[in-house]
Amino acid sequence: MAGSIGITYEECVRLIKSMKSVISYHRGGEITIINIDRLNDIADGKID
Repeated sequence: MAGSIGITYEECVRLIKSMKSVISYHRGGEITIINIDRLNDIADGKID
């Protein structure tokens, strides 16, 4: 994922950790969306 968006692995880990209430990452590359509305807000630039 990091390579496809042009950031380092470490930056990607920090980004995912900062979004713990929105997405969850599990070993093997499984990503679970916890809060789709909040994720859409982030994508739309409506970040608190």
